[in-house]
Amino acid sequence: MNWSVTQNASAMTGTMSFSDTARSMMGSGSMQGTINGSTVTFHMAVPNGGFGGMMSPCSMSADGQAQMSADGHTMTGTYSGNMSGMMSSMASCGGAMSNGHFTLTR
Repeated sequence: MNWSVTQNASAMTGTMSFSDTARSMMGSGSMQGTINGSTVTFHMAVPNGGFGGMMSPCSMSADGQAQMSADGHTMTGTYSGNMSGMMSSMASCGGAMSNGHFTLTR
């Protein structure tokens, strides 16, 4: 996962992208959040068309929380959300996601 964010006081907004090599899934979208001390609370969204290939009809929305390291170079957190849409009349985009883990390094 990659975030490119701009911070204004305690608010942040930007873009995000990620890849899941196990499922050959790549996506990009937007993110927004707030920073309170070392805690980051955020929302990520990938719109229809934000995924590549056969997943292009899918969308994703996820919320999470992360802790920033004391030096500000690493953020570790969790997220959960939902993938929606249909890839075909027989194949759903995926449904609920829970307990996702990530680490971002600056």
